[in-house]
Amino acid sequence: MTASDPSPNPNKPSLLIPILLWTVFLSGLLLQLFSPHLRIDHDAFLMPPDTAGHGLPIDPRALVRQERMIQLSSAFLSVTGAVGLALYYRRTLLSYLPGKR
Repeated sequence: MTASDPSPNPNKPSLLIPILLWTVFLSGLLLQLFSPHLRIDHDAFLMPPDTAGHGLPIDPRALVRQERMIQLSSAFLSVTGAVGLALYYRRTLLSYLPGKR
């Protein structure tokens, strides 16, 4: 082996997997944070003011469908990232259980 050999050290873990898992998890949270949310008041949807001001016809079904898709995407990304992180860090997490030394 020479100093210019680009082969990775087999004892050093790769950071690609945890970075990817954290990115998936945080993207789900950010999608939830920055998505437009439909408000419900008195059992009716309150239309966002930016959609009502253009004078175009509003399709409530399309708005609800879009909101559901955003919510499902956010949930999927967050849960997938959380489960992946739990599996990746399982040894560390299990070491903190009572009775484990």
